[in-house]
Amino acid sequence: MINLVWLKRDLRLHDHRPLVEALKGGHPCILLYVFEPQYWQLEDTSARQWQFIVESLQALNAELSKQNRKLWIAHGRMWDVLDSLHQSIGIRALYSHQETGNAWTYDRDKGVGQWCKTHDIPWHEFAQFGVKRGPIDRDDWDAIWQDQMSEKVLPCPSLDKLIPPPAEYADIPKRYPGNDNAFTKQAQKGGRQTGLRVLQSFFDSRHRQYLSSVSSVHTGPKNSSRLSPYLAYGCLSMKEVVQSCRHQLAHTSDTRSLAAFKSRLHWHCHFIQKMESEPEYETGPVHRDLAALREDCWDLQRFDAWRDGITGIPFIDACMRMLIHSGWLPFRMRAMLTAFSSYHLWLPWQKPAAHLAKLFVDYEPGIHYPQIQMQSGTTGINPFRIYNPVKQGLRFDADGRFIRRWLPELASVEDAYIHEPWLSTRLRQDCYPLPVVMPEQAAREARDRMHRFYQRHVSQAETQRIVQQHASRRYRKKTPRPAMPDNQQMRLF
Repeated sequence: MINLVWLKRDLRLHDHRPLVEALKGGHPCILLYVFEPQYWQLEDTSARQWQFIVESLQALNAELSKQNRKLWIAHGRMWDVLDSLHQSIGIRALYSHQETGNAWTYDRDKGVGQWCKTHDIPWHEFAQFGVKRGPIDRDDWDAIWQDQMSEKVLPCPSLDKLIPPPAEYADIPKRYPGNDNAFTKQAQKGGRQTGLRVLQSFFDSRHRQYLSSVSSVHTGPKNSSRLSPYLAYGCLSMKEVVQSCRHQLAHTSDTRSLAAFKSRLHWHCHFIQKMESEPEYETGPVHRDLAALREDCWDLQRFDAWRDGITGIPFIDACMRMLIHSGWLPFRMRAMLTAFSSYHLWLPWQKPAAHLAKLFVDYEPGIHYPQIQMQSGTTGINPFRIYNPVKQGLRFDADGRFIRRWLPELASVEDAYIHEPWLSTRLRQDCYPLPVVMPEQAAREARDRMHRFYQRHVSQAETQRIVQQHASRRYRKKTPRPAMPDNQQMRLF
């Protein structure tokens, strides 16, 4: 009988409590990763994410080889893999981290739970982020996060009891099992050692430009932390990053940027907690009164133009093409792409959300879907963020250098028209399209639609439910929020 450690989004040996607990009693142990073909057929998964995982598993095997150990790699549905292992070896207990994933992984985990119950096998799950499973009082959440982030960072345990895999469980696949072609050679490389180098370079020097760069298309790729994929796939643990940041803050006078970065780590878990508390974030508007917003408004031509970076709005198209090429984009530009699809193009948010998830190497469902809904105006408690893409371009790419890099077809357009090339009489329409919508007019129409819908359909009771379950308590801990009078949210907007 063996203890089975199931790796999911926790591709590391350090600070890995399921591994530590599984090895405690001296029982033989298997360290398992399962490639599930159905998962890679989903709309929000892609080849670039698969490649990052493969690189991380290869790096993990290289680390294990130093102790003459190796991962077990399986293929298929998780409960079929469990059946096979239980029949051939015998599973004493299953150990894993909790996962706040998409709807598919949520249902998969329910199936695994049922399998364990049927076979009378205990499943020990442990928190990975500062996220609490089950009912939660949001007033207490910050204390939960602080407690979890202050726990001891666990060293890599002795691996003497890890069983080496037989041949049929030994190989990491070379062929991608999905159906997209979203590979990119420009994405960040997976693996813990790579993640540690990124972390160290951020604390050594790059953090000094963090605040000025976090939204920049020019300096953001270098001076943002760039830790997101290593946290999303667990090459680094959130706890060790938080504690490293606290250590840096205690030993430097340059605290402003590091304090802002530490706040982002808190924000990271705050959003995952939203989806942990309400998994429906992926499939429908969290504010139930907004279910009919943008209903029957799908426009395939507009979606295709947005998806391919040919909307005729240069800054939007340049951001989309950078994302397609590299798998990464500064946060503000991610928000702008989402808002543009939801407001200016008036598209239902679900398909754009899945497409963006596919492009992000650092796709983290618990952050992605709550952010999508916040930027699309379907939470009922956040202001309408209708970004003006021309003004955003002028602010973050005044000389058009970023636009010209990603839209070479506009290289010869005069500086005066680089952000609004449709105003230039010299632009060839066979070179770059006219805008699918005129930005200012589309924004006005979107605001009018939102206001009318909110006034007619949004109830105080449902808004208050969202506030109670999901709103931040940063400024109001342990204090009941007053009921929001009818239409007060409209005046806030």
